[in-house]
Amino acid sequence: MVNRSIQPGFTLPVSLQIPEPQELIVGNGKKVLWLNIGTQSIVRITLQFPAGSKYQKKLLQASSTLGLMPEGTKNFSAQQVAEKLDFLGSQIDYSIDRDHAVISVFCLNKYVDQTLEVLKDIVLYPKFDGQEFETFRNKRKSSLAIEKAKVMYQAREVATAAMFGKNHPYGAYAEVGDYSLLEVDDLKAFHQERFLACGGLLFVSGLVDEVLVAKVAEELLPVVRRSDVEVPLLSFDALPKPEQIYIEKDDAVQSAVRLNRTLFARNHPDYVGMHVLTTILGGYFGSRLMSNIREDKGYTYGIFSSVVPMQESGFLTIATEVGCNVTLPTIVEIKREMDRLRSEKVGVEELSLVVNYMVGEMLRMLDGPFSIVDVILDLYQSGLPVSFINEHFAKITSITSEELHLLAQKYLNPADFIEVVVGKR
Repeated sequence: MVNRSIQPGFTLPVSLQIPEPQELIVGNGKKVLWLNIGTQSIVRITLQFPAGSKYQKKLLQASSTLGLMPEGTKNFSAQQVAEKLDFLGSQIDYSIDRDHAVISVFCLNKYVDQTLEVLKDIVLYPKFDGQEFETFRNKRKSSLAIEKAKVMYQAREVATAAMFGKNHPYGAYAEVGDYSLLEVDDLKAFHQERFLACGGLLFVSGLVDEVLVAKVAEELLPVVRRSDVEVPLLSFDALPKPEQIYIEKDDAVQSAVRLNRTLFARNHPDYVGMHVLTTILGGYFGSRLMSNIREDKGYTYGIFSSVVPMQESGFLTIATEVGCNVTLPTIVEIKREMDRLRSEKVGVEELSLVVNYMVGEMLRMLDGPFSIVDVILDLYQSGLPVSFINEHFAKITSITSEELHLLAQKYLNPADFIEVVVGKR
């Protein structure tokens, strides 16, 4: 009989290795990545384009281009695209951020040809029909208006703009009226420049071999880019100084609170250490901010801190929603927890708990073949080798309280943070 009153023992893994993708050279020097992984007869085809919002000439141009691409192509209407994929049991996902636009399709091996036919049309031959654009624009206007009414959404936008500048590609955000300034020709131009002319990183994974990868590459060859190295585009020399911003909403029941400061991309030597430090501060349920502001004070249901990396920069964010009557006390407590980390070293027991938690999260993140592919794509997007995941793991498991103390003194000075409140003080 198992004695269930005794907790099972556990040991941390010594290292964390993920498979290295193979390369296939096609079309006069173009590189395609592929990885035979998993046990099910499923194929994933991913195209990662340098087509994020930092490249757009008009607000909403990048996201609208990606959003309208499946809404009618040269050979299929929007309804036919949806029905054909549904019949095949295939799925296409679209995502976009400041740096990249990503299109991923999942399908059974036996339906690769039929699915690829639809994917190729979406990527190479979107119609950008004027009537579809009007329908799309009206829907997006309504959705954005709903989001803009939320205090947390407003606080996120305002805090990001305050860090980088409203006119900086990493700080810009759109208003509902900006959709009215957008024309269908703007979408056609962005697609031509950022998708067709630049091309993207093609990554084929799942239960695949070189023959299947070559077939996929042949069909998508016009948008497979020759180089996977992206030149830095942005300047960060004249960023705004930290300030306190208060946006009043008379009907607010809760206030959204954000404290942000600029940091760096994943390739910075302090990135992993700051990942650990922000986890201690507010990155898991037992964190200091949760213990103080939720469990002890009862000011909020949840509060978190995290390091947000982007391709060319990054930032640290602390965010919560609290009752209007405890908005200022919450900010006081957040700053108190930052000062504690700056003045006192993290104890051995707390550090061990957080390291174990973070290792568990890394293992969960790598649970499954396509989860591993997501991690690899994320690394390539940041310009990092696959070996970085093991370096990240080694740094987390070996970091000391002294190192964290130095990082806290360097990066957790409350005076360096943008402070945003949307709601009522």
